[in-house]
Amino acid sequence: MSNSVALIEQQLQSLLNRLAEVERKEVDLVRRLKICIRLCHDLLCSWRHDVVQKGFPDQLSEIYFFKQAKPQVAARYRYYQRVLQLDLGGWKGIWNQEQRLMKEMTYIEHVFDQYRSLWEYCQSGAVHLDEAWFVRGHEHWLLHAGTGHFDERFSTLCDGQLAELLAAEMYSQYIGRRLSGDEDLVVAKRTPVGVDVIVYTGSVTLATALGYAMCEVNSFNHGQASRNGVMQHLGKQWGVDLRNHRQTINRLIGQQEPDRPIKDLLDGFNRFLDSKDF
Repeated sequence: MSNSVALIEQQLQSLLNRLAEVERKEVDLVRRLKICIRLCHDLLCSWRHDVVQKGFPDQLSEIYFFKQAKPQVAARYRYYQRVLQLDLGGWKGIWNQEQRLMKEMTYIEHVFDQYRSLWEYCQSGAVHLDEAWFVRGHEHWLLHAGTGHFDERFSTLCDGQLAELLAAEMYSQYIGRRLSGDEDLVVAKRTPVGVDVIVYTGSVTLATALGYAMCEVNSFNHGQASRNGVMQHLGKQWGVDLRNHRQTINRLIGQQEPDRPIKDLLDGFNRFLDSKDF
């Protein structure tokens, strides 16, 4: 790992820790969102300055930045903005709460339909298009519509689209919690000091694959629970929108390694066993 990548990882983790702290402690929703937006904005501005002024030591570092690091921060920036817009003006006019939320789900589905090939590429762990998609110099202005950037010094062909997809996935989980009544409209539920908040932050794909796998080994009601019931239960418990689990599974089946999410879990468990950190 280059020093450049190590520094980026450190800065990214620092931001994620700070965002988690703000979400845990700040009660007022609007204030919480504005703080999180500012934190993401400041890191993106800092990164842009460094990228424009210093560049990258090698192509692998550049690919890491535009495929892994920047999309995570840009996605959260867009996610927090969209939640703020929803809660500042989302309930005006002819829409009632559920109608508006379902309208937002339609937007999310549109995003995944529009960038489906990119999402499947990234979810599969493929790398053969990384140089074309996540290295600067391959931009095409016709393909940037809707990605919200035109800065060729700080953007690649697909990092903005990937950020849009990641933001849509987080937003889908938020809308799912709102529809199920688990997300407060105005304030967050205050957590007692010293109590850790455990939040599922994995992907919808992983949650879906895990749910299906557990159904197959009769993990719920001795095998008598329906798959829809299990997915609804897991979605509510984990704060993830799993209502479209069939579509998610169909996407997995069409990929080169449909069992990749479960393999990643197994690899992680084996690393734990090897570490003997009991």
